[in-house]
Amino acid sequence: MKIKNYLFLVFFCVTSISFTQDIKDDFKQEKTRKNAIGFSVGLPGYGIEYARSLNDKFNIRIGYTFFNLKDYEINDFKINDDTANLLINANNKAYELLFDYKPFTSSFRLTFGMAYFNNFFVSINSRASDELNIGDITISEEKYGYNQIEADWSSSIAPYIGIGFGRSIPKRNRLGISLDIGAYYLGSPNSSISSTGLLSPSEELNRDTIKEGFDDFKIIPNLKLKLAYSF
Repeated sequence: MKIKNYLFLVFFCVTSISFTQDIKDDFKQEKTRKNAIGFSVGLPGYGIEYARSLNDKFNIRIGYTFFNLKDYEINDFKINDDTANLLINANNKAYELLFDYKPFTSSFRLTFGMAYFNNFFVSINSRASDELNIGDITISEEKYGYNQIEADWSSSIAPYIGIGFGRSIPKRNRLGISLDIGAYYLGSPNSSISSTGLLSPSEELNRDTIKEGFDDFKIIPNLKLKLAYSF
């Protein structure tokens, strides 16, 4: 009888320890951080994103990137043998849906997905940096006029591919830093040129040149440094 009681006691203790360990393991598993909020800075702007771990190999990220440059001046910019004053405006608002694939146990990532550029344009106003003197004739900057060049990629969906170093969802610590490098394929923008003053006749001549020049800007680089907080 005593032997039976002893065996029962041993079985109860082993079962209890095993059950307690399973509860601890489940608790640890539940405590694994699978979400993160990230804040980034770089090209093509500032960003905020939410990341979610799908499994050991894949993460999904939803982000918003924005940038606004208003009336940025560059004086005495050299164009061929002339100088001009430039006034630059740029704006970017984009929504991203990205997937990270982790082929190794390290923090290296392959990233693919797409972005919707809701509002993305660049505007450059170019005018003479000083009045012009032709013989005895002086032509003011206003009379000489200006060129207004615009490129617009708004309402475009762009595939994205890139690589990343650092975890989108920090594992050991709640805070982590990562670097994303890649490119969006946007296609050619809608481009235009408008001219005033004495430059007006050149508007038609330069239109095709401007369009051909912006046709090369189909790929927009992405280079972002990000700080993420996991939870």
